[in-house]
Amino acid sequence: MRAGELIIGSEEEPFTNNATITLMGDQETETLKLSGTVDGGNKVLGVTNVVKMYGLPRTNMLRLLTPVYKGQNQIIVEAGHDWVAGDEIYLAPTAM
Repeated sequence: MRAGELIIGSEEEPFTNNATITLMGDQETETLKLSGTVDGGNKVLGVTNVVKMYGLPRTNMLRLLTPVYKGQNQIIVEAGHDWVAGDEIYLAPTAM
C-alpha cells in the first residue's frame, strides 16, 4: 500500500496566505524517469495517496469582451473578477 498526504488548509479553515514548496538539490543530480517517455527531471513532488489544498474561493474563468491579437498589451474582460497583482492568466485559444 502506498501512503503519504499533502494537505494545505481545510474546508473549515482555508489557508489564506501564500504557500511555497521548495524542492532542494542541484541541477546536475540524476533525473527521474516517470515512464519510458516522460522525464520528470531531478526535482519532483510526488504524492501517491491524498492531495488536498484549501484556499480562498477565486474566480477561475472569465470571457473576453473583445478579440485579442498577437502583439496586444491589453485585454478587456467581463466584470466580476477577483484578480490581484501577481496573478497569472492564460488566454485559451479558440478555433477562430
